[in-house]
This record gives sequence, structure tokens and C-alpha cells, in this order.
Amino acid sequence: MVSRKFERYQLDNGLTVLLNPLASQKKATLACGIGVGSANETPDIYGAAHLNEHMLFTSNQHRDKYQLNEDMEFSGIHNNASTSKTGTNIFMSSLPKDIGKSIEITSQMIKNEKYNSDELINEKNSVLADMSDVYDNPSIFLATKVFIPKVYEGTVFEHPTAGYEDSVMNLTEEQLIDFKKKFYVPSNMIVSVAGKFDPEVAKKCIDINFRDMKYREKPERIGRVTPAINEGDFTVKRSNTKQAFLIMGYNVPGTVNEDCSKLTFLASVIGEGFTGKMTKKLRVENGIGYNIGGYYNPFTSNNGMMFLNILGFNSKRVGDARKILREVVDESKSELLTERVLEGKRTQILSNFLENVSTPMYIASEMISRELYPEIIMARKHQNRLSKITSEDVRDTARKYLQGDGITAILMPG
Repeated sequence: MVSRKFERYQLDNGLTVLLNPLASQKKATLACGIGVGSANETPDIYGAAHLNEHMLFTSNQHRDKYQLNEDMEFSGIHNNASTSKTGTNIFMSSLPKDIGKSIEITSQMIKNEKYNSDELINEKNSVLADMSDVYDNPSIFLATKVFIPKVYEGTVFEHPTAGYEDSVMNLTEEQLIDFKKKFYVPSNMIVSVAGKFDPEVAKKCIDINFRDMKYREKPERIGRVTPAINEGDFTVKRSNTKQAFLIMGYNVPGTVNEDCSKLTFLASVIGEGFTGKMTKKLRVENGIGYNIGGYYNPFTSNNGMMFLNILGFNSKRVGDARKILREVVDESKSELLTERVLEGKRTQILSNFLENVSTPMYIASEMISRELYPEIIMARKHQNRLSKITSEDVRDTARKYLQGDGITAILMPG
């Protein structure tokens, strides 16, 4: 978890820097958070944020694509990047001695304003291949192509993060670079380093590599997006699907809400593991489904979803499955947990939680989250709250947020 003594400062150009040296770690992680995602796009450039993320790892004025990847691999740097509705994140994990190389490479990626035309075509094809994978996976297809677009129809969250095939293929280098210039600015970026590293070395490298970026006004941040619906049923059919897939969801708050720890606990009670209510009622008692689960997904600081999924089951049992899911929800709103279930679920949640929060990548990412959203419930506070949740809290949270019939999307053979 984030040390209470981590250092925060800003460069003259507005770049925020967060340093959290932890001697107990074996590696260091550099994270760079940029306040731009698919919600910042206009219809003519859908997919630009995600494609720009792909292009970070291609040739720039300092290295061609092969040299870039060779330098990372031969420096022991493990890299990753992601684009969401509201943000782009870059991660570089290395041995302590190579944190300077991570900083150098990341800065050059960010500052690059010229794309190789052949590599741009290749990355577009790569994005389209990912889209095909999504279409071929019934579960992901139902969630990203049916469920979310219906819930957020008419809002900036409606279109897929990766864009559409036509929009991606029609994106020009000029459009991508213009979009990048607008959002990849110091005032809209945070550089965070956590783990085992020399803070003075990191400071010097950050200064050398980022100080030449010019100050530009920070773009407006995407706030809470109001869902288009809170209830509704949607069924689609596909000829290449042999089973039924069902997603039921409820709109709930994101990570800045005081109830996020209670929502985490409620989701575990309803759908985590063999001891979740869903597995007991669906699979054990009625022989419905195998890949069953419920989880709380706060996909932005303000917006979240409570998902109840049955991914792959006999399509003749759809009516039974829907009825049982509603029984599970009603039971969660009316019955208190036994002491054994309450403490067992608490142990399960905290065990899973603590397994992840001590890694440099998690810590670096959490520092960025706290900088962007000071009101966010941080790991230390989240852990403390989880340890104090009562059976009444779980029941009352279900009553508060699982209202009505929710939103159900079903994929059927046909």
C-alpha cells in the first residue's frame, strides 16, 4: 500500500511527480497516467485514444520499433499499457538500476509526434484483430457490444473503447497526432514511481526527460456520466453460439463513493466463488451454468456496475435462470448473513485484496488515482472498512442499490 511519506512535486511545466521508495521491494515500477480515454473522442475519431496507446510502442525519433522493444527487454523492463473510457496508463517495471531507462523510454514515447505509415497500418490491423476476438467471444461480445452500449446509449460511454472498424481504419496520422497534442500535455499527466529505487536518480531522470515539454492548459476532465437506463431486457441471437449467455446489472457508484467497500463485500456474498449465493442457487441446486459470478466493477471514479453473470448454459433454462437471479437479489435484500458466512467472506475478500495491493505496480497506480481523485477510497482505508462491515451493512447496501429488476442482456443461439 502507498506509504504515508511518499513525495509529491511538480515540474515548472505542470507535470505532477509522485515518488514512493520502498526498500522491502525487489523491483521498481514507473506508471504514467494521462487523462484521456475514449470518452474524450468525437464520432469522427472514435478509437483514437486506444490507437494512440498502440502507437506508443512503435518507432520514434530515438529508436525504431525493434530497437525500442530490444532496449526494454534487454534492460529487463516489463511493459504494459491500457486505455479506458477516461484514462490512458503506461507501466514500466524494472530492476532498481534501470528505472532511469524506464523513464527515458516512457518520455520518448509520450513526446513522439510522428508515426511511421506502415506501422500505423499494422497497428490498425492489430486493433481490428482484437475486435474480431471480442466478436468471437460470446461473453465479451454481450458485455461490450450489447450491455454497455444499451446502458449508456446517447452518452460518451456508448461507443467501444477501441472504436469501430470503419472509424479506426479511417483515422489519419494527422488526426491522431492532433488528438495526442491536445491531451498528452504535462498538466494532464502524472508520473509515479514506486518500489525499490534511488529517489534522487529518479528525480534527475524525470527532470532531464520531461522538462522540455511545454506547459499547456489542462483539458476538461470527464465527470460522472448518467446512465441512459436503470432497467430493461435485451435479447440478441447469433448463429455461431450454442449456449445462452446472460448478464444482469445494476448501476452503482464508482470508487469515490463511501459505499464502494460495502459494494465489494455485497458482490462477494452474491457471486464470488463456490460459496456465493449464485453458484449455490444456480449450479448446485438447479444444475444451471458453470461460469457463474457476481462482481462490482467501478470502471470510473464516478460510475460503476454490479454484474451478475451466467456465461454459457442451456438456452432452455433462461427463464429459470432469470427467476433464480431475482430470488438471489431479493434474498440479499431481506436476509442477514450468518456469522460464519460474514466472517468467511471477509477473510476471502481480504486475502484476495492483500495479495495485490503490495506490488509496486499497484502502489504506483494507486498514487495516481489518489492524485486525480482525492476523495477516492484508498487501499488502507478500504481494508479498514472491509474489516468492519456487518451483516446489516450488506443487506442495507443491497436494498439501496439493487432496486427494481435491473438491466438484463441475453445472448441466445439462433
